[in-house]
Amino acid sequence: RPAGFRTHILVCLGAAVAAVTGHFLYLGLGMPADITRLSGQVITGRMGPGDCPLFGKRCTPEDPVGPCMVSSEGACAAAYKYQEI
Repeated sequence: RPAGFRTHILVCLGAAVAAVTGHFLYLGLGMPADITRLSGQVITGRMGPGDCPLFGKRCTPEDPVGPCMVSSEGACAAAYKYQEI
């Protein structure tokens, strides 16, 4: 059965909230880059963790910025933990 009208409204609303949040973080808080787009690039493999300007400086496992650093299995968290090896 295809998704209904209410489901489409919820998906669109969620996408709008994510876009506005990213825009607020970029402009309102003075982040050096739109972090919602950076983590998406790392997740899809278009950018490595070390290519991110926040990696290891503003974004650490103790103070994560995006989803890649939150989980211990995330690409950024693993790269941060094992970069010395």
